[in-house]
Amino acid sequence: MLISWRFSTKRPKPYLQIHLKLFAAIDSGPGRHVDDLLKLNPSSEEVEAAANWSLTHDGSPGFKMMLTSMLNQLGYSDVASRI
Repeated sequence: MLISWRFSTKRPKPYLQIHLKLFAAIDSGPGRHVDDLLKLNPSSEEVEAAANWSLTHDGSPGFKMMLTSMLNQLGYSDVASRI
């Protein structure tokens, strides 16, 4: 039996990539995921949505601290102050 599913969204694919790349960057540290995220050139609104989504997958204080620190380092201090 072949089971398949398809993720559908009305948002463009980069929106999903921003979410996944932000989470991966926090989870694995600086490197390729941060580089990929920056290439997507996300807006503050997109980064905030991705940050809030990431916190639904790991709401620990340590993860939030790393997320806030990375957002500040990447120039999204406005987002860091709102999450």
